[in-house]
Amino acid sequence: GKRKSIRAMDLGYIARKFQVKDAKVLSRTKELVRLAKLKLSSTYQQEQRPISICCFELASKSSNMVVNRELALRLSGLKGCKYQAKLKLLANILGIRIEMTTKEVCDKMGLASLADTAAEVMQTYRKRFRDTLSSSQRTYADFSSGPY
Repeated sequence: GKRKSIRAMDLGYIARKFQVKDAKVLSRTKELVRLAKLKLSSTYQQEQRPISICCFELASKSSNMVVNRELALRLSGLKGCKYQAKLKLLANILGIRIEMTTKEVCDKMGLASLADTAAEVMQTYRKRFRDTLSSSQRTYADFSSGPY
């Protein structure tokens, strides 16, 4: 069938495809697309489809929602490595820090079967580490940085 063209603000189509009804995610996506359009004015027109999908993924991640990467790739029209590069570029341009989940790290390393075990180990580590901290230190404990 004919491929549906995604205009930048046609977020309803994106939301339906990903079955997302969260107003916060959709509003955040709209704002990210607006910012991307401003910052990438020269290349935006020819790349609005992948940019819109990447902005949706960034907005979803900020709400701790997992995006179906296979669907994102199909809708964006990009191959895996090009999509990942576009996602990282947009995150940098928009000042968004991308945090990988334990599952994503395991998948990237070819260890998908260990994802659940790795998540449990990380959870246990975080709890034990936090238990060693004073209450004021716990407030500032940050497990989102690279080493963790």
